[in-house]
Amino acid sequence: MALRKRNYSIYEISAELKAQGAPLSATAVREVLAAEGFARLPRRRDDERPTRIGPTIEAVADVRDFSLAPREFTTRVGGLFLFLPDLVRLNALALAERAKLPGSRMIPPLQGLLASLALKLWSIERKSHIMALIADDGLGLFCGLNVIPKKSFLSEYSSRINPQKVASLLGAWHGALSGETILPGESFNLDFHSMPYFGEHPIVESHYLSKRSRRQPSILTFLAQDADSQVFCYSNADIRKGEEADEVFRFIAFWTRHHGSPPRHLVFDKAYYLRGARSAR
Repeated sequence: MALRKRNYSIYEISAELKAQGAPLSATAVREVLAAEGFARLPRRRDDERPTRIGPTIEAVADVRDFSLAPREFTTRVGGLFLFLPDLVRLNALALAERAKLPGSRMIPPLQGLLASLALKLWSIERKSHIMALIADDGLGLFCGLNVIPKKSFLSEYSSRINPQKVASLLGAWHGALSGETILPGESFNLDFHSMPYFGEHPIVESHYLSKRSRRQPSILTFLAQDADSQVFCYSNADIRKGEEADEVFRFIAFWTRHHGSPPRHLVFDKAYYLRGARSAR
């Protein structure tokens, strides 16, 4: 009650009591004050509220504000810079231009590609999780930007990448790896994987989920992995029912187009995929 007389809100009273070693929830504080006849505080302006730690307004990602001037900073993602030699060797700029990835004056195609790649390389599962690292200078430097783009841009950017652009990017990547030993191409493991979908989109079909032992709305994806190097060299998503065999042939055509000859050996996980391939052959 003494704190309320000093115009403390219920949340400020709760925090103060916790700091004094007598924790009391905001709900309990409200009940005590109501029982003693205290009215609610009038809404205060921001400058009338006590100073406390709150969210900060970070800079907007803009390549025009990017600087390589010498400076020191602490980063949690220093391991990303171990990938820079490979990105330079593979000419990431040429990959982005060949795939005709979307971009703008503030975030060109290369910077957009590096921002999306940074999420995968650092195992950031959801785009919203990037907000916890938005002030990390290391992420911005890796992407060639003053700061890494926020989740709103990353979500919009991913929706602008259609399957044709993904195929073009994969093709450019295979071309950059010509002469390398990372993709021997002797044998491939082919797999269809269902990712559960928990929205209400009417077009999403139900596919079998092996871990759940049932069918439910999910996105069917196709993955091709080099059996020797364990590298995933091809993928496609949102495959419709009955298109599984066609997707296998699309991978064969993709590999033949970029390597000059069809794959030598394919390992299927389902018998009817193999039957469909034999009948089409």
